[in-house]
Order: sequence, then C-alpha cells, then structure tokens
Amino acid sequence: MKNRVEKNKKIEQQIVQEERQKKILSVGKKIVISLFVFLSFVFASFYWMRFIETKRLVVKEIKVENELLPESLSGLKLVHFSDLHYKSTTGEKELKQLVEEINRLKPDIVVFTGDLLDENVSYTQEDFTTLTTLLQEIESDISNYYIKGEEDYAFSNVDQIWQDASFLSLVNQNDRIYGRDEEWIQILGIGSELKQDFHFEESFQGIEENHFTIVLLHEPDAIREIEDKTVQLALAGHSHANQIAIPYIEKLFMADNAKEFYKGSYSLGETTLYVNSGIGTSYQQKLRLLNPPTINFYRIVKK
Repeated sequence: MKNRVEKNKKIEQQIVQEERQKKILSVGKKIVISLFVFLSFVFASFYWMRFIETKRLVVKEIKVENELLPESLSGLKLVHFSDLHYKSTTGEKELKQLVEEINRLKPDIVVFTGDLLDENVSYTQEDFTTLTTLLQEIESDISNYYIKGEEDYAFSNVDQIWQDASFLSLVNQNDRIYGRDEEWIQILGIGSELKQDFHFEESFQGIEENHFTIVLLHEPDAIREIEDKTVQLALAGHSHANQIAIPYIEKLFMADNAKEFYKGSYSLGETTLYVNSGIGTSYQQKLRLLNPPTINFYRIVKK
C-alpha cells in the first residue's frame, strides 16, 4: 500500500512538473512572439521612415488673398520648395520627380528657400552636373528665385549652379514682378541669419509699402527681425517641420532658428508666414514620419 501511495505521489509530482514546464514553454513562446512582433514593428517603422516617407512627395495647395494684389496679377501661381539637401535622401530619381511635379503645376513663379546642398555630403563634379541639368528643366511663366541656407555657404559653386539653372538670386536683394499697365508686386530675400548674412536693410532698399510684398527667408524665426516691416507674405524653410511629426517627440528634432515657427502657417500682424516642410532630410537623421517631402503651391488672388 505504501508503495502504491508513493507511486501515486511520484506520478502527481511528474504531472505537476510537466504542467510547469508547459507553462514555462508557453510563456517563453509568448515572449518570443511578442519580441518578434515588436522587432518587426520597429524594423517596418524604420524602413517606412527611411525609405518610404522620405520619397513620398506631396503638394500642399494654399490660397492667399490680399487687397494689395493688383488685379492683373490676381491668380498668380507660386511654387515654393526648400531644403533639398541633395544626396541626403534626395537623389537623382527623387529630383526628377520633383521637377516633373513642379512643371505639372505650371507656376508663374518658383522660389527656393535654401539648403540646396548638404555640407556633410562629399559631392563629385558629376553630382553637380546632374543637379544643374535637372534644375534647368524647372519652368515658370515669369521667373525663378532662390536664397541660400546655412548649409549652402560651405560651397563656392552654389550661386553658379542656380545661375546656370536660370534662377535669380534674392540673397539680400529684391525684384519687381510686373502685371499689365505697369502694375507690380515686390519680392525680396534675405541671407542666412545663422551665417551672419541677414542683411535685411539691403533687401528692403527701394521697397514701397503700398505694394504687395513677398519675403523669402531661410530660418523662419528670423521673421522676428523684420516684424516692423510691411510684408504680406513670408516664405521660409530650414525646419523640415521637425521631420518626425509625432506630438512631443517632434520637439526633439527642432532646428536652431526654427523653434518658434517650425511648420504650417502663422499670422503676425499684416504678415502671413508659411514654413515649408522641405524636400530632403538632415544628414544625421535621414528619417521622416507623418511628414513627407512637400511642395507648397500658392494661388495668390486679390481680396
């Protein structure tokens, strides 16, 4: 009888041990599956941010109304792109797509607000030739303009690239855009404040307050330096809209001089400021999330 009791106990212990092992294996399996799912999610998210979102070019259409706009220039179409950072996440294929999209919009004016190149990239002469050739294909009915971002100051040939592409420099300069009957609006640009080239006094020379005025800035926070000037439309870049557009997390990616104004539109008295999300990415963080490369397309009409 004693042997039988002992035998039963042994069997019960074996069953308990087997059940315990099954539970351990089950928990282990769940951990492995959970870890696999988590790592797959991380990999998929990284792949999306690095290789999909950075290539997903979108056009953001914006209507601008103002009473100062001349009747003959009402309906003016302006394309604004910025922060190409060529060869960061924007290569030849992406640039071709960008040029095709700009030309599809049939703009009257095209403006670029800085950082054509990236000082962390080693360029070849072939890269510069390809870049120039593709930029030459951008078409507009009136004119193309550019200013420089802080990255561009590291390259002595930036102005030559834009000149060969038939873009006019507005770095601390201004120009007039004429409609019919000698009606006109004003456009001006200012150099990079981060590179101590923000000479707005030169930009505003000859500017008349009773005419619709557009200003091009690279760093959006620099708008505070010209708050006393009469400007209707300000266009800036530089921030890349922080690249990762998740609330709270995006604050970790804020660029200098783009901490107050970093994405979307802002109203500052008579001035409306639009900050373009950019085309490329910073060389250190080649990621975008919920924030694809963006062209801003403005239809400017008389109010």
